[in-house]
Amino acid sequence: MIEYAKIRSRQLRDFPTDDIRVQDRGRPGEEGRELIHKWLAGLLAWLGGGPAITALAYEYGIIITAGLGCSFATYSVFTALRSIGHPNLAMFLMLSGAAFNLVLDPFLIFGWGPFPKLGLPGAAWATLTSQALTILAGLGLLYTPWLNVRLHLKGQHPVSWRGMLAMLKVGSSSW
Repeated sequence: MIEYAKIRSRQLRDFPTDDIRVQDRGRPGEEGRELIHKWLAGLLAWLGGGPAITALAYEYGIIITAGLGCSFATYSVFTALRSIGHPNLAMFLMLSGAAFNLVLDPFLIFGWGPFPKLGLPGAAWATLTSQALTILAGLGLLYTPWLNVRLHLKGQHPVSWRGMLAMLKVGSSSW
C-alpha cells in the first residue's frame, strides 16, 4: 500500500499540467478555463491510467465539465416535478433522457448515418444533447396547464438583493 502511494505521488508530481494551455490569450474567462484544464489534468493524473486512457478521459471530461449547467438543470427539473407531486413524471423524463442518450451514443461515437465519427467525445456530446432535451421537455411540462403548479413569466419581477440574502440565510447551514 505504501509503495502504491509513493508511485501515485510521483505520477502526480511528474504530470505535465503546465503544458496545457488555452489558446487565444487575453479573452475574458481565460483564467477560469485554464484553471479547469489544470484541475481536470491533475484529477486524471491522480486517478491513474495510461497516457492513451488519460487523453481520452481528458477530451470527454472537458466537454462534460463545460456542460455541467445542463446536468444541474436536469436535476432541478426532476426535483421540481417531484416536489409538486409528480414523481412518476420526473421518473419518466429521467428514463426518457437516458434512453435518448443510449440511442444517440452509437451515432455520435461511430458516425452512423449523417453524424460525424467523434469517438469518445461523441459520448459526451450525446449526454449533453439528451440533458438539454430533457430540460426543454421538463420546462415545457412545467409551463403547461396540465400540472397543479404552473410556471409563468408574466408579471414577474427580479428578486432584490435583500430578498436574495434572506433566501441565502434560510437555505444555508446553521453553523
